[in-house]
Amino acid sequence: MMTTNKRSRVAACDGNGGQDAGACRLLSTHEVEELVGVPMRKGVLDADRTVPGTYCEWTREGSDSAYDNPAAGIDIEERTDARARREFEKDRRSGATETFDGLGDQAFFYRGTLLDVQAGTTVLALIVTGDEERRVSDAEARDLAVAAARIVVRRIGRR
Repeated sequence: MMTTNKRSRVAACDGNGGQDAGACRLLSTHEVEELVGVPMRKGVLDADRTVPGTYCEWTREGSDSAYDNPAAGIDIEERTDARARREFEKDRRSGATETFDGLGDQAFFYRGTLLDVQAGTTVLALIVTGDEERRVSDAEARDLAVAAARIVVRRIGRR
């Protein structure tokens, strides 16, 4: 469900809680660094998208991140539109590989390490990636995505 055009960057932000920070308000750079275990850049917000919602990407400090060369980091998409909730349900029925109780209202992994979470009217998609400097196994990526989602769900006020 995570859909973005990574070439249309908007602004760097740092989990300051402001509404203008979109999905970047959901985690601070410090929280991402604690999760991933390496210095990270501030989140980069992408609000210039073809679907409603916002997308934020935190990448490893010193990396050369590009669309075809992803850096170690965490990506979060946040949507609150009805289409996102319909897509969440469709993905849950057709491709959920592991579901979670107690993480938002519903949560599941889709396509390996992509974690989808519904918390009230908010739909989140989180993924953790690695690179040559900070390798991340699928199991670790899944654990880190769940840990990040727990912070985010608490922050938006759901379980």
